[in-house]
Order: sequence, then structure tokens, then C-alpha cells
Amino acid sequence: MKCLIFLLFLTTANSLRRLLTMEKTPGCPNCKYPLYYTRAQGPNDTLHYIWDFYGKPTMFVALTEPNATATFNWTEYAALKQSVSFDSEPHYTFALVVNNVIEFNDVDDTGIMTPSTESVSYDTQRFAWTVVALMNGTSEKDFVSLDMRSTNYTDGMMSLAGNVIIQLSAFGLEGHDFLQPRLVHTANTTQCRIIMDGLRSNTGYNASRFAVEFITVSSDSKNDSSTIESRMNLDDENSPGVFSVVDLTTPQSQNHLYKGVFLQWRPVAFTYEIPSLVNSTEVLTYNVTDVLDPKVELKDTFVYRYYGSDLNNQLIQQTVVSLGFAEDGFYKKTNYSSWTFTINYGSPETEKFSLLVIMVMAIGLGFPVVLILIGGSYMLGRRLRNKNEITLTR
Repeated sequence: MKCLIFLLFLTTANSLRRLLTMEKTPGCPNCKYPLYYTRAQGPNDTLHYIWDFYGKPTMFVALTEPNATATFNWTEYAALKQSVSFDSEPHYTFALVVNNVIEFNDVDDTGIMTPSTESVSYDTQRFAWTVVALMNGTSEKDFVSLDMRSTNYTDGMMSLAGNVIIQLSAFGLEGHDFLQPRLVHTANTTQCRIIMDGLRSNTGYNASRFAVEFITVSSDSKNDSSTIESRMNLDDENSPGVFSVVDLTTPQSQNHLYKGVFLQWRPVAFTYEIPSLVNSTEVLTYNVTDVLDPKVELKDTFVYRYYGSDLNNQLIQQTVVSLGFAEDGFYKKTNYSSWTFTINYGSPETEKFSLLVIMVMAIGLGFPVVLILIGGSYMLGRRLRNKNEITLTR
């Protein structure tokens, strides 16, 4: 019993906890902008999450002193001007912008999108986003979530029917998501699930697959670069059959002496609403590249409303993640794809074994050791008895 209590202590000790509060358009209850602001207050600092769907979907993170808060000038916000600030200068900022949904024609059925692959890009600014579900905290203030859905894409030439859904969650403590791939989260994590449900376009492609292009903006040195790394993870308890993890790390996140933001995901997507191993397919990640014209790409986003003219001094890069792989039947097989990733403040760490796994390992390793000790003790005792018997007969 003492051993089990000690193991439980090891799995729960040093777990940071934050109290979460979410508010829509702070200071302007009648504003119709789809912007949600969450403060995640910890004992030594506060993380600020701003989720903005007025324009291109943007997830913003800022780290400040514990009592800091954000201020919004809604008149300037409507005019697409710098309009968001903090009463304490952030130590670090990061933003992820979902820039384009890409449809490509994978005629060779490789799952790989190359520069020569026929494709079209759907600018996310042309989607009309509406709230599907909102959870403004639990009684313990350890969880908030927001589901946004787009049902209409407006473009003079391209047509895309169906739903693109973005599900966002922020957490106040450590744990795992309840849906596959059950990504690990901490009190410094935002989770994003992107769902493409029943998409139908007028491209005429017979081998359609979809990809997501996103732009990252951070207060790291603009002369540095984020990196993408895939690493093995032998524990598939929470993601059965998936033994690797992909990390996209900003420069400060790569250096454990300083903390930045890193993205993390399992290289797997799901082709049914209820995700499982049998309805999974692969995810491919492409290289990180610089954004050629950040002002054009980001002029109508929250990123510009926060950084303003200082946008030129930020590290701005982009990457693409495509869903699906060879011989999985393409998107049309089920007309459904979902992919999940997390946005984390800190540095990537190896996922801890759960208490159950630790107990199984302890039993699996400990039981043979006990048998060896018992067997060894028995043999030693028997030899001593035999030796004594020989001595007495003499």
C-alpha cells in the first residue's frame, strides 16, 4: 500500500494548476465579434489566450505577471488597427493563424503534396464562422472550450460546401483528452481539433485530399527559425498503434533555459466522427518556411490588431499539414477528416507513464525479482541445512 501511495505521489507531484476565466469581447457585451478572452492565472504568472474568428481564425498566447489583464479598444479593433494591449508587458507572445484550407488532387495516391500537385487554396477569411458550443469554465475553473463552425465559403470562382469545424480547449491542470489520439495537456496547453465534414467543391478532382496551412508568429528573434522534429514514443497507452510524436518548437522553446511555445501532435488523423485506430490515417508535415509578405497575409487578423507596426520585428513562418495517405480511399471514402494538435508554453518533454502503467511495470518486474529472492533464500537455506547435517554425522 505504501508503495502504491508513493507511486501516486510521483504522478501528481509538481503539477501546476491554473484558474481559468473566459469572457466574450471584454468591455463590450453587445459587440458581435467572435472573440473570446481567457485568463489562466497561476501562482507565479498568467497565460492569456485570445481566440479570434473575426477574419482568419487566430489563437493567441501571452505570458505576463500574475495580475496582468488585456485591454481592448473596440473602435480601433473594428477599424483593423492596433487595438489590444496588456497593463503589464508580456514576457513572451505567440499566435497561430489558420491561413488556408488546401484541397489537392492526389492522382498518384501517395498522400504527398508537392509543388507540382494540382491544388486550390481556400482563404479562411472567406469562411463565415458561427459559435456551435461554448463552455465557460467548470466549477473548479480548470477547463474552457469553444466550438466554431463554418458552413459557407464565399468566393467568386471557387465553391466549397460542407463544414469546417474548429474546436478549442484550454486546461487548468495536467491530463489527457478523452478522444483519440488523447493528447497530453498541462496547465499551459491549448488544444485545437480541426474537422472537415462533408466538404464538396467544384474543382472536379477525383482524388481529393485536404491540408491545413497555418502561420505562426512569435516574439522570438526574427533571424531565428522554428523547427519540426518527429520522435519515437514507446508508450502508446493513450494513442494505440501510434508510436511517434511531432513537435514544432519555436527558438525559445528549443532552449530549456528559456521558455517559448511549441506545437505538438500525433501523426494521425481520423476519418469518422468517433475516432479509433480502425478509422485512422496518416498525417504528413511539411517544412517550416518564411512568409514572403506577412502584411498581406495577416493584415485582417488579430495578429495585426495586437502587434501593429511592430509585426515586422516578430518571427513569422508557415507550415502545412496534410491529412491522409496512400490507399486509404481519399477524402471521398467517408467525407470526414479530423486532426488534433496542442499549443503549449514551455519545452517538449517525454510523456510520463500513467499510474496504471507504472503499477503494471512494477508488478511485471517486481514479481520475478521476488520469486528469485524466495528461490535463492530457499536454496541457500537448504545448503546450510545439508552442511549442518554433514557436520553432525562426523
